[in-house]
Amino acid sequence: MRGEFDHALPAHALTQHRDEFYASLKEETVERFVAIFELLNATVKE
Repeated sequence: MRGEFDHALPAHALTQHRDEFYASLKEETVERFVAIFELLNATVKE
């Protein structure tokens, strides 16, 4: 279907270039993602 987004393409590109990608992140960005996932994980009942 025209206009459909293929999630596999960017995911594949990220895994191929993950070292470059992670090296380009600011420490503040990583800390924000950690905080977001900690909040999300706190909402999940085990």
